[in-house]
Amino acid sequence: TDKDIEKLAAVKTLIEPTVAEVNLRNRETTCLNLCTFTDRLFISYPLGANGEEPALGDIFRYVNGLFCTTESGSILPQKAGGDFVYRCSALTPAVRRLLIEKGEFEKGGEDTRGRYSSLYKALESLSVTDGYDLLRKGESVQEVQNGGALFFTDGKVSPSTLEGYFRCPYQNFAARGLRLKEREEAVVMAFDSGNFIHEMLERISLRVEDFDREEDFRAYAKEVAEEIATRSVYAAQRETKSGLYASDNLIGEGVEVAAAIFRQIKNSSFRVEEVEKSVSTKDFFGKIDRVDGTEKYVRIIDYKTGSVDDSATSYYVGKKLQMQLYMSAVKNDRVPAGVFYFPAQVKYQENGAERFQMKGFLNGDEEALLCGDNNLTEDKKSEYFPAALKNSASTRRVMPSDEFCDFLDYSVYVARQGQKEMTEGFIAPSPYEGGCTYCKYGGMCGFNHDIGQARKESEAKPSEIVKIVRTLKEGGED
Repeated sequence: TDKDIEKLAAVKTLIEPTVAEVNLRNRETTCLNLCTFTDRLFISYPLGANGEEPALGDIFRYVNGLFCTTESGSILPQKAGGDFVYRCSALTPAVRRLLIEKGEFEKGGEDTRGRYSSLYKALESLSVTDGYDLLRKGESVQEVQNGGALFFTDGKVSPSTLEGYFRCPYQNFAARGLRLKEREEAVVMAFDSGNFIHEMLERISLRVEDFDREEDFRAYAKEVAEEIATRSVYAAQRETKSGLYASDNLIGEGVEVAAAIFRQIKNSSFRVEEVEKSVSTKDFFGKIDRVDGTEKYVRIIDYKTGSVDDSATSYYVGKKLQMQLYMSAVKNDRVPAGVFYFPAQVKYQENGAERFQMKGFLNGDEEALLCGDNNLTEDKKSEYFPAALKNSASTRRVMPSDEFCDFLDYSVYVARQGQKEMTEGFIAPSPYEGGCTYCKYGGMCGFNHDIGQARKESEAKPSEIVKIVRTLKEGGED
């Protein structure tokens, strides 16, 4: 009817941006112009890698609301339960169903011989004789062409892209290759709080030297925070009582973080040299939150408003190498003193010496340590980083200067390997342990958790990483 044509036109407007997700057919042709036919609309979606129903996109609710009535029923999938035909509607789910039916029978449960034999015969007609082999091979894309153009900008790659690749090549392809994004909501999201703190620290860090008293610096930090809170993206939050309470808490949190930075700088020989420093080498580009320096030493700091993963194992496998790569670009003739993550948040815990302690790896030479904390002693760890003047052999994060430099150089070797594989276009689903837990792209990668195993490494020690680098250098690697 004419009314149906109007509805179809509305659907077309809704789905055109994501037309790759929609399959529209009439009896004879594949057609994307919804206004030219009024026969049928087919919308399909894949089951999850484990055979479960995915979370459906808004297009299903839109179409359901436009075309379905109480009498005609809903297009939204219902719980299939034991709907055997439904579970065998495509090749991979059918093979999975075959193996499930076989397993149920062998366990002595329900008699599934009828369903199993009929499904086996149907798959045999499609030349599928080894179900396990088919699932093991999978149907996901392994490579793409022009990986260099997809992931690199002017021949350079960002460290976050490299880290994403080592976390999972396919997840990295979806996020940074296809640039898929979630719909943005018109509310202040959690990441906006992180942006708030980052902007505040960027503005106040260079002014530490202008103040002698922490109280005065706190007042300045609060003034800056309140000014940022008037921006449109944050101001909307202050229109409700609960939002105003959250906003005031965020300002208070920013002031506490700023005061911690003030103490760290004032009790060290370092001075803040640059914030939001752009880095560009022939191989990679990026931005450093903060660079501190003395005439002899340099350290870099990355602000973290979420959880911090600074383990040597994550560095070893390439998941966390950004800070080390940045150091290779900015040190020049100075000696690296440390690569640190600063916990730029107020945790709900008792006040203590380690509340704002920086995390990471550092040069253990006495001169370098005293530059970082002028009040450091032999027995007590610094309030600002995890080291004392006298460190036991078990303190793995603290290394002699020459070992620390080799430890940092490992990032360059790992980055080169990642760049090579990304340039070749490798994008197969190969998640590191935990990479699938909160992955937004699980419904499209096809990774089979029943057959495939996530990558995992045993604990790596900094000393082992240093040994690898020295072996490579002895073998002639630059």
